[in-house]
Amino acid sequence: MADQKTNHDTRERILDVAELLFMANGYEGTSMRVITTGAEVNLAAVNYHFGSKEALLCEVFRRRLSWLNRERLHALDLLEAEAAGAPLKPSQILEAFFGTLLRIGEDSSLGGMTFLRLLGRTLTQPAEFIRTFFASEYAEVIDRYKQALFSALPDVPKAELVWRLHFMLGAMSYAIAGTDVLRVLTGCELGDWAGEGAADSVDDRALARRLAQRLMPFLLGGLRAPLPSALQSLTSSPASPERGGRHGASNPESLTGETAMITTIIMVLIGITLLSIAILISVRPWRQSLISRRVFATYKRILPQMSDTEREALEAGTVWWDGELFRGNPDWNKLLAYPVPKLSAEEQSFMDHEVEEACALVDDWKVTSEDFDMTPEAWQYIKRQGLSRDDHSEEIRGPGVLGVRAFADCHQIVDAQLVLVGVGDGAQLAWPRRTSSALRY
Repeated sequence: MADQKTNHDTRERILDVAELLFMANGYEGTSMRVITTGAEVNLAAVNYHFGSKEALLCEVFRRRLSWLNRERLHALDLLEAEAAGAPLKPSQILEAFFGTLLRIGEDSSLGGMTFLRLLGRTLTQPAEFIRTFFASEYAEVIDRYKQALFSALPDVPKAELVWRLHFMLGAMSYAIAGTDVLRVLTGCELGDWAGEGAADSVDDRALARRLAQRLMPFLLGGLRAPLPSALQSLTSSPASPERGGRHGASNPESLTGETAMITTIIMVLIGITLLSIAILISVRPWRQSLISRRVFATYKRILPQMSDTEREALEAGTVWWDGELFRGNPDWNKLLAYPVPKLSAEEQSFMDHEVEEACALVDDWKVTSEDFDMTPEAWQYIKRQGLSRDDHSEEIRGPGVLGVRAFADCHQIVDAQLVLVGVGDGAQLAWPRRTSSALRY
């Protein structure tokens, strides 16, 4: 028995010291060494009772919140039993929830203002593991009191009540945290501004009573505040002072009906719009006159104008069978069906004599690697046979012109150095500029 009492005393001493240090320095600013020194125990004792720093902080809260939440549920049970099924007053609900918490500040055995400050500061900047812990500890209490508020204020939308509960919890957390924003902004204590003296000169019990006297009416006033203008425009009947204050609030069923009607109208309009678009797209004359022409006209204004060169290139001919290749599924039978091009007798004679003799006069190696030009004999032959044009001539002269132009579509190149037949109907032999040693064609 003595060992159990000693272990209990050690455990409680660690919790008391940790509670005070966590409140003063914060979770991150409090080390396990500081806690063990303050509690006059070794680290092994802390690990034995709690296991880790996170578990120690959770246990500091658990021993206080267990009593707090039990008292809150008990107070709500008593109020609902006395009401015998009737909705509670909002003031009763707030007193049971927030008043029970503020009474801790007057009782040092429950943690007093030390615990309230620690709770408020932790709620404003909770670590992730504390979020999880609080969610599990508060789940039942928050749900019961939320439903009680819904029943007490049926004329106020539930979403609005959730927002007001959020604001009340935030105001309470800030107030009990002991953070004086007025002191931060003005350098003056809150008590000095209020004419009540500095908080340091007031004991915790009196400070807790002062806080409850100021905070509870403020929270109740916020709960009873008029609805926002966007919601107030939908109200239709006034509410009693205890059930929503002086603001008007419509019946939730009527609000639901109006919302459903508006939703139905919107959906019908959307359906009609989509159906009209579908009909417009499916009827070709309508689509062409109302959509396609307008779209094409817009793109025509946006896209750059086609140059004369581009237009001539597009109008010069077709892609022949090459287009089959670019489509990715060529029709080989179509290619085989094309007739084999043949030369006329005059053209064949031209190729066999003039062209062959011209090619014989050209040595590929000398032209491309040594002289970078054809021999004078080759140039004289080309001139004599009329196979060339000068730089300013637009027409090919000589007896071979008919053969060159007639066979231009055959895409035949006789030699790498002497192109007698080019690609396309406009192929021509080019007489080299005198300043260049290369053949231009």
